[in-house]
Amino acid sequence: MNCLSFIKSKRFLIALTIFIGLFFIKYYPVIIGIILFAIAAIYDAKTIRPLKNYKFWIVIAILIIAVPLFTGTADRSIWGIDYSSGQLQKALSMTLRGICVFLLFQVLTINLSIEKIKPSFNKIGFRNFDILYNLSNEIFPKIKSILLARYGLFKEHWKSSKTANTLLNFSVDIFADFFDLIKQLGADDSGRPTAPKDLLADISGENKLIVISGNAGSGKTTWIEEFIQLANSSGIKLDGLYSKKIIESNGLWHHNLIRVATNDERRLNTMESLETTIKVGKFFFYEKSLTWGNDQIKASCEKANWIIIDEIGLLEFDGGGFLPGLKQIEARNNINIIITIRASLLPHLDEFIADKIPLLGSLPKHIIKL
Repeated sequence: MNCLSFIKSKRFLIALTIFIGLFFIKYYPVIIGIILFAIAAIYDAKTIRPLKNYKFWIVIAILIIAVPLFTGTADRSIWGIDYSSGQLQKALSMTLRGICVFLLFQVLTINLSIEKIKPSFNKIGFRNFDILYNLSNEIFPKIKSILLARYGLFKEHWKSSKTANTLLNFSVDIFADFFDLIKQLGADDSGRPTAPKDLLADISGENKLIVISGNAGSGKTTWIEEFIQLANSSGIKLDGLYSKKIIESNGLWHHNLIRVATNDERRLNTMESLETTIKVGKFFFYEKSLTWGNDQIKASCEKANWIIIDEIGLLEFDGGGFLPGLKQIEARNNINIIITIRASLLPHLDEFIADKIPLLGSLPKHIIKL
């Protein structure tokens, strides 16, 4: 797409209209906001699709709440909580502008690929656009994982304590996670992750806790499957559980829970509505499968020196999931453990171990980031 054809395109005209509208939104914020929203939707319904997801509004709600609470002069009060009405007005105005800017970028980038737009950026001297693009693809899934993980914990806490302090703690925890993410991105981590064969070459000596960390789709289960294959060929007594993603249709998938030593498996969850109280994100979990899984972990402890649990997540952090099985492992003092965990939960793993399975905290820990 060259500059002249882009200027003549419908995409450019719609983007220009939204851009001009941003200069006038301060005069008629609601009316112009609705008009720009409608223009973007008419151009391509996919531009507004992210706004339909409630998760999109979590950060926005945090900002709208936090700004008037912690900045400006408090001149109003609600439920006994003082806040600045002026800052609230500014926060709402900033949020509306931010949404319109988001729509502008959606119009400019919808249905485009890096291959299509990189030549245009190269022509104007932006030679490293692909690096920036790939970096954004790395960062945004991490941010999404942090928000989903924290929101899951927040919902549980909100059920028992619907207070402003719970909201404040939620905000503080998210900002703390973001700072941790910044530190991780800034750290020198140029080395490649430890491969299964490299770990197998160094399994002698004291027992270990091996932690495989990564975002969804980063290859945690693939790493586990490769390790299982290599360990079995090396004669290592290995057992435990791993979960395998099974693609269905129409964008649906589920996970099967598989025992390492026997290859017995059970369907672990589903994205379709299910009569159960166990739900994390978009997945409903089968209670009988979790019970079966914990029984398999207990049986694994009696026969193997290496135990795999794929994966530890919000269910375990909240006292359920495979935590009973982990407690069975904790009772053993001569065992090696391999667990997988989402990158967003990794900063809280030590706290989880100290609180729920403290005896495992004494094991030397080796973290492999994928």
